[in-house]
Amino acid sequence: MTHTCTQFYRNAGVLKKAGESLLFEIDSVAYYLMGSELAGLCGGQPALLVSGSGDEEGTAWLSPVHESRKIDLNLYVRGCIFTVRWREVQRIQNGQVHLARVMEYHNAPVLPPGKMVKSL
Repeated sequence: MTHTCTQFYRNAGVLKKAGESLLFEIDSVAYYLMGSELAGLCGGQPALLVSGSGDEEGTAWLSPVHESRKIDLNLYVRGCIFTVRWREVQRIQNGQVHLARVMEYHNAPVLPPGKMVKSL
């Protein structure tokens, strides 16, 4: 029996501007991408996400990695992957909009009808 996987996203929070930094509110927890880290992102380098107290909480990067055109800002926080459209990030930085949705990425198996996944 063959199984395939499907990708889906859930609304996890919002992105907004906080001075020169970007503030991600994910499941009521605040994470910051400092303004000094943004230039490195555009140069293909990963960036650190920090909490309000300055503790390292995760990593951010632009994707797709293999193409010159980068279209998503991805975050790895608490073992989960979150994404924001890069176009929305740029609109927030330019002051065109104040909020953007942060979506949590999920990859789940698609089973034939009537089949269930056993829990461990």
